[in-house]
Amino acid sequence: FPSHDIAKRYYQAASEFVEPILRYRTGAAATPSEISLQLSTYFPKFGDTSSVVEQKRSSRENVIKELKAVSGGAYEDMFLKDTGAIEGSDDWTF
Repeated sequence: FPSHDIAKRYYQAASEFVEPILRYRTGAAATPSEISLQLSTYFPKFGDTSSVVEQKRSSRENVIKELKAVSGGAYEDMFLKDTGAIEGSDDWTF
C-alpha cells in the first residue's frame, strides 16, 4: 500500500488534472462530487484491472488532446514556441 504522503500527492495531482476539465465543460467551479466522479473516470484506483487502467490512461490522453484543440493556439503559444519542443512528444503518463 502507498504511504499516506504518496496517496495525498497522487490525489492532489489527479485533482489538478480534473478541475480544469470540469471548468472547461461546465464553466463553473467543480463540486466535490463532480471531482470525485472525474477522478474515478480518469485515474486508476485499487482493484482496477490492467485493462481498466489502460482505458483510463487512454481517456486522459483523449481529454488532453481535446483541451489542446479548443485552446485556440494557447497551448502551442505557451509550451511549444521557442522551446524546441516537438508536438506529440510530451509524456503524460501517470
